[in-house]
Amino acid sequence: MGVPANPTTVVYTLQDPFGTDTTFTFGVDAEVTNPAVGVFVLDLTPPAFPGTYLYSITGTGAVEAVGQGEFTVLQSSVAPQTVPWPEFGPCTPWIDCGDIRASCATTESDELLDGIATMASQIMFEISGRQFTDPCEKTVRPCMSEQNPCWQAGWNSWAGWPWSWSWDGVTWGWYDQMGCHCRCEALSRVKLPGYPVTQITEVLIDGVAQAASTYRIDEWQYLTRMRDPLDPGTPLFWPSCQILDLDDTEAGTWSVSYLSGIAPPLIGKQAAVALACELLPGADCKLPSGAVRIVRQGITIDKLQPLSDMLLRGMTGIVAIDAFIASTNSSRLRRRPSVWTPNGPKYARSVGV
Repeated sequence: MGVPANPTTVVYTLQDPFGTDTTFTFGVDAEVTNPAVGVFVLDLTPPAFPGTYLYSITGTGAVEAVGQGEFTVLQSSVAPQTVPWPEFGPCTPWIDCGDIRASCATTESDELLDGIATMASQIMFEISGRQFTDPCEKTVRPCMSEQNPCWQAGWNSWAGWPWSWSWDGVTWGWYDQMGCHCRCEALSRVKLPGYPVTQITEVLIDGVAQAASTYRIDEWQYLTRMRDPLDPGTPLFWPSCQILDLDDTEAGTWSVSYLSGIAPPLIGKQAAVALACELLPGADCKLPSGAVRIVRQGITIDKLQPLSDMLLRGMTGIVAIDAFIASTNSSRLRRRPSVWTPNGPKYARSVGV
């Protein structure tokens, strides 16, 4: 009793954030080692995606034992991974571990500081009204619906099928032999989500990259089709339909890749660093945690109310942060106001999850 012993079989089971299980067996997989009697170690390479990972350990045979736990992999600000699930907050953290280390007295690891940078960026993003997302990379696959105006009149650009004016049982409109419904006139621009759109990185039609001289950004949200520079007398239009279950490198498809969003101003980054310094474990200067007065040896200390209560009011008690909020979100809005109308142009949508 109390003497270490090895089980006959030791199996680790690791579950990633997607719910996929991977097993590692001692004596079979090199990742599992036995450095001492009764001690087993699973040595993993860094997982590809951030998120919460669950693990369990089962020992059977000469000794029976079980154990389980979890660990969290944080998103890296140095080499961020594309996370295949919805994320809430800025597209990239406002600050990184280097910013914290340069301003705060800390010896913590880069991994921990990256996590604190993400936390501080998330909080600042929310209390500033979700205005500063930092550049977001997006790819959308525009597709016409019956509520949208016609995207291309005349002939289908890929198959050569003609359009005809006909009745669908509900209304008159332009139809082609692929079943696409087109109304009004050809559409020369597409509305892109993620205001403001700051840069178009690539437009693919039939898998072929289009010259930047054939399109432009209007009003920070519209992708406008320009005339053919080699034939100014010929107007160009965006494709009216596409095959959405094919990759955008295939014929019969088209896509738009671009950057959108606003980077936080310098005062916002400095505010995020100030907050990160307060979030450090064991920091010399901690956020006040109670609304009390302390009198000791002739010194009176008034502590502010808890941070959680102050955040609900859009305040923190830290000058750099409160000055930033006052200058960018004095009305304490939760997000930028928007206008929506059912008859307006629809945004181009992304495909898949």
